[in-house]
Amino acid sequence: GVQTCALPIYGSSSTNATTVDVDAYGNVVITLADYSDLSSVGGYVRLYAPTFNDERDFLVVMTADGEYQAMTTKCTHAGGTLRNPSGGLAICSSHGAEFSVESGSFGEWQGGHAASSITPLTVTYDSGAGTLTISA
Repeated sequence: GVQTCALPIYGSSSTNATTVDVDAYGNVVITLADYSDLSSVGGYVRLYAPTFNDERDFLVVMTADGEYQAMTTKCTHAGGTLRNPSGGLAICSSHGAEFSVESGSFGEWQGGHAASSITPLTVTYDSGAGTLTISA
C-alpha cells in the first residue's frame, strides 16, 4: 500500500509585496506618507525591488515610535519564505522557523525549526523628509 505522512502547513508563501524602485546607489527609498501601515508600532509593509536583496521580498516594520527596521523574507534554514508578521513574529512557510519583528530582538530566531538569526537590513529614517532609506 501507499503510505502518506501529514506535513504541517505553516501558511501560504504567496504574498502581496509592493514593488518599489532601487535608486542610483542601490538603495530603496520610501516615503512614509505612502504607507499608512507604517504609522503605528507593529505596522509593516512587504516590499520587493528588482536587483535588491537577492530578488527576495523584504519586510519593513515600525518597531517603536520613530524606529523602523527591515529584513529579508528569506529564511536562514533552507531559504523558504517568511509569512507576513503576526504576534511579533514572522514565521517561515516551509518549516516553521520563527523570527522576531520586535524592537530589541528584530530578526532574531525565536523558535520553531532551528535556524540562525536574520541580519537586518540597514534602515535610515529621515524624519524631516519623512523617508526611509533601506540598504542591503
